[in-house]
Amino acid sequence: MSGSVKCLQVFVALLCIVQFVLGIVFLILGGMAYNKSGAGLNAHSAAIFLLAVGCFIVLVALFGLCGAIAKNSCLLIVTQCCGYDDVKDWESNPNFKGGKLPISCCSNSTFTATACSTTSSDGYHQMVCRDVIEIVLKGMLYGFGIIAAITAIALFLTLLLASILTSQIRKEYNPV
Repeated sequence: MSGSVKCLQVFVALLCIVQFVLGIVFLILGGMAYNKSGAGLNAHSAAIFLLAVGCFIVLVALFGLCGAIAKNSCLLIVTQCCGYDDVKDWESNPNFKGGKLPISCCSNSTFTATACSTTSSDGYHQMVCRDVIEIVLKGMLYGFGIIAAITAIALFLTLLLASILTSQIRKEYNPV
């Protein structure tokens, strides 16, 4: 692996660690707000929102970190989406009016740029985050299914062998 790729790998991993810590902070703040929200519906909703955002940030950061460490492009693609439902999700943010997008959406991003635009179709990641998350979760579900099946088979074999062993022990101590 070339030095520049290794350097980029480490940089992405460090950024993901920072994002992970930020997500944990959101989870802590959301948990504290939820505990103190009482019967207030607005405070309760804000706390749940903080918890949801924290979970999302932690998941994306973990996918990015694991993808960077394992050099797995499927996990890294989670960090390359733009807007949950559509790229237009950013229009509601006052910092990104007039078709501007955050640097994380830019497909040809450099660290000197501050944003890209929706005017060029090849200038930003066109895959929406909802689709990326769905693909990753379906892939994880498939993996969890395989792990569950292997675990079930291992447990069944363990029970079967334990039963045979029990039978052998009883024959040894109680010859008929």
